[in-house]
Amino acid sequence: MRAAFFRCIRSFFYDQGFLEVDTPLRQPVYLPESNIVPIASEGQYLQTSPELCMKRLLAQGCDKIFQLSHCFRKGELGWRDDPGGAGGGDRAVTPGTGGSGMIAPPTSTRVWLAAG
Repeated sequence: MRAAFFRCIRSFFYDQGFLEVDTPLRQPVYLPESNIVPIASEGQYLQTSPELCMKRLLAQGCDKIFQLSHCFRKGELGWRDDPGGAGGGDRAVTPGTGGSGMIAPPTSTRVWLAAG
């Protein structure tokens, strides 16, 4: 079922002309955000989001990109544990110019997309 889900997601984005990318899982630095706590890993930090790396790719001329990626955030609840009820507001895909969105399926993998 998991493989079929990812195949469906990939197929949708390929059909829309998006390029799949794979950004690094560890970063030497992180951008401080008041609501996100990074996890240290051997002198670097596990990515809390691939958004920054994807924005760099957009700045270098990539037009429409997407990524299926794990995100690592200390102390964050999973979508099933969301005290708000139905998984929070991060389950809808919101493509756009220079923007990003995500889908948080039960695997905790997120789909990030961006269009320049």
